[in-house]
Amino acid sequence: MTLAPLAVAAALFALDPLPPLPEEASWETRLAISPAILPTPRLRYELLPPPTEHTPGNAAVGYLRAVSLLPRAAIEPERQQRIDNLREWPVELVPVGELNDHLRPRTAAMGEADRAARLSRCEWDGPPPGPATLSLAVAPLREVAAALSLRVRVELAERRFDAAVRTLQTLVRYGKHTAEAPTLLQYLVGLAITSVGVGQAEQWVGLADAPSLYAALATLPRPLLDPRPMLDGEAAYLLNTYPQLRGLTGPTLSADEANRLYTAMTRKIDDDAAEVRRVLGGGTQLFSPDRDWGQEPWLVRSLGWDYQITLHHKAAMELLAARGRPASEVAAFPPAQAVCLSAWTRYEDHRQEFVAAFLLPTGEGVQAMTVAHARLNAAARANTSDRLFRLLAESLNSYRNIFNAQVRLERRVALLRAVEALRLHLATSGGRLPDTLAGVTVVPVPDDPATGKPFEYRRTADGAELWFPPFDGKSPSTVNAWKYVLAVRK
Repeated sequence: MTLAPLAVAAALFALDPLPPLPEEASWETRLAISPAILPTPRLRYELLPPPTEHTPGNAAVGYLRAVSLLPRAAIEPERQQRIDNLREWPVELVPVGELNDHLRPRTAAMGEADRAARLSRCEWDGPPPGPATLSLAVAPLREVAAALSLRVRVELAERRFDAAVRTLQTLVRYGKHTAEAPTLLQYLVGLAITSVGVGQAEQWVGLADAPSLYAALATLPRPLLDPRPMLDGEAAYLLNTYPQLRGLTGPTLSADEANRLYTAMTRKIDDDAAEVRRVLGGGTQLFSPDRDWGQEPWLVRSLGWDYQITLHHKAAMELLAARGRPASEVAAFPPAQAVCLSAWTRYEDHRQEFVAAFLLPTGEGVQAMTVAHARLNAAARANTSDRLFRLLAESLNSYRNIFNAQVRLERRVALLRAVEALRLHLATSGGRLPDTLAGVTVVPVPDDPATGKPFEYRRTADGAELWFPPFDGKSPSTVNAWKYVLAVRK
């Protein structure tokens, strides 16, 4: 994990600085682990609220109510930086009193989130909004999650495990509910909230007297987040924004109608991608084309949309004819309609490949996504001057990156369960770690869901390392790998 220094913030607020931690790679987490046994009953500590606690109601309304209960006064930047740092610090070191002072004005909002996470359904009503509108709605959702993540740290520091597991349940279901909505941006926020919950579960596992979470992790849904609502919503978004798209395959548009549709689509898709980049941070690669796609030719950029339509009209007519459209119908289309329909047809071909990869079991999905992405890359490189298709393709490139983030969450959950299997092994082996994961027999050790093979494991002088490397052969980083550096607590 990457931790910013706290000394400056502490001096500004006359607070005691926290002691420094050893430097470690950003994709590594150090855990001191102790023997553990399975709780009785087995599911005493679940990571989602049990169905017996569900009550009728729409959780989405409750989450929005929680947002409305947040304090309206802004926090000074230096103070916010310190709070953010404390959110990442080991729970044994956090100043409980300071965190309680910060959480007190947020008690009502967190209580409403607790209640909402135990409602029977979550329906984000209404048509999917555009990114500009949605960004205003989803940003405060993260503030509620941030408060919950601090509360669970206080509960763990005070060893109130029953209270801590309730907060973890709220965080995980809150993230799941947020993600399972009809927009890509909301899915990303939900995925981030759920990952925060998994990160706090790591803190639980690293405490000396922590009960085992093995059964809790083993019984989580797989995949933990259902991407189908997001995929269906994103498929409908452009069709809802431009009803003319539904008519592309029907009656012939007038030349003016077709030209307006082409220019409006290219502008809208470009603006939406820019807005999502702004919301997620300027450095995000989620909505950027791959570097090997090649640059749009300078002449095409400078001559504008009418030149692009003329340039691609013939190829568009050939594609539509190859798809079985009557020659007379294709010939009657205005050039802009033929070009729009051709780009949309090719986009739909690729989109459905990406959707299928999302919905396969994780290991199969990784292979299918690799193939789908390679085909998209080839099509983008072959169409460097086709601006509309390239813009549509960029949104699919983001699907691959979001899929990878989802796979990483699945791998982290399984990896943490493997750590819990090692803790159970310690309780039956006199406190000794096994030489290999195959040496753990007290419970099954999960395989890496991305590869179907055992996680990487290596004994060290004072413990072990357990990790998953990138499945695509890239260098390890916070977005594609995770490692636990384990030490057995004496």
